[in-house]
Amino acid sequence: VINPDFDESADENAANTKYLFTDLATALMTLIMRRDLPNYSNVDFYPYLKDQPKLRDAFNLFTGFSMANYRPRMSYEYAQSAMYDHIFRYMCDADKVVFTYLQKWIAYMIQYPSRRPDVAILFVSDQGMGKDMVRRFISAMLGSEYSICFNDVEAFFKCFNKEQANKIFITLNELSDKGTTHSKHDLYKSHITKDANRIEPKGFDAYPVRHSGHYMNFSNNSQCLFIENSDRRFVMIKANSEVANKHEHFDPLWALVSNRDFIKSAFDYYANMDLSDFVVRKIPNTKFKDEQKLNSLPTPMKFLLDVLGDDGFQNIADCTRVCEENSDEITISMKAMFEYYNEWCNDTRTKGTTRDAFKNQLLKLGLKSKRVSLGGDFPKRT
Repeated sequence: VINPDFDESADENAANTKYLFTDLATALMTLIMRRDLPNYSNVDFYPYLKDQPKLRDAFNLFTGFSMANYRPRMSYEYAQSAMYDHIFRYMCDADKVVFTYLQKWIAYMIQYPSRRPDVAILFVSDQGMGKDMVRRFISAMLGSEYSICFNDVEAFFKCFNKEQANKIFITLNELSDKGTTHSKHDLYKSHITKDANRIEPKGFDAYPVRHSGHYMNFSNNSQCLFIENSDRRFVMIKANSEVANKHEHFDPLWALVSNRDFIKSAFDYYANMDLSDFVVRKIPNTKFKDEQKLNSLPTPMKFLLDVLGDDGFQNIADCTRVCEENSDEITISMKAMFEYYNEWCNDTRTKGTTRDAFKNQLLKLGLKSKRVSLGGDFPKRT
């Protein structure tokens, strides 16, 4: 460190030396006391692309995207590349609406990485469709230090989660059929939308950090997520698996993932994409998502759709023994309908539910429960 008592006009000697030797801790403390080094009370993770945020009394752990300053040796046109075509033609099954949303979702993550989209992407395809290749391609644009992939979904939900701190791109791979993400769908949705991430290192106290997670999921199983009828959190894409396991198709794509010059062209493409009309929470619907909404319905709802049909009581003849049709209403015996429901569960090998749960699902449809006399001395619930 510089000797504060050094006199430049005098001869330099042992007592008048310009530099003093000391240990690192003392040197740093000296610089801080002199305000030669900035002093912060907190740390934060606030990722950005162009405009560096002004944080109040906090040191930003984000050091920038390496691709932003990378100088390529060769020039590529990403929009004319095989990778661009693969994502459009096969991963999005040539659906222009879905592809446009996906492109802008990626651009939104690069241009505004601190803003959570509150929307996750799900790709479902056959094995051998290069799902991990797409994940590595996006991760290469952002940088591996800001990306994390969970091949074991249980590890994502575990308590000790320090590896999830300061991540922008988070992927869950190999989601199983009606597995953890299906049974913990409410918890997973809270991860997608939370403002702060509670980080709990092993052996240390937990602490909150800014949550900037953008989630993408990959699976070979259609029913890997529980999708409610009013869902607003998931864009569900069924890939075209026509080229699955064809090495002549994927080998050139893997070469592009390893090519930093190509990754730079893709990064610049997304970094400069016009997002002025993009609303990230206005997600496209897909036929595949509608199918999963039906698959996620409670079994009493599936029973009614199967027995009664989409047009109301068009198949009333199938349940004449449990229904009595009048001129202006239909009266259904709860006991008889529940027995019919149990028979349907046995025939379709579907796990049934309790009578109370069955009744509650009917009430949610707006049906009314009342006690009426159906003959005999005792009234019955209908």
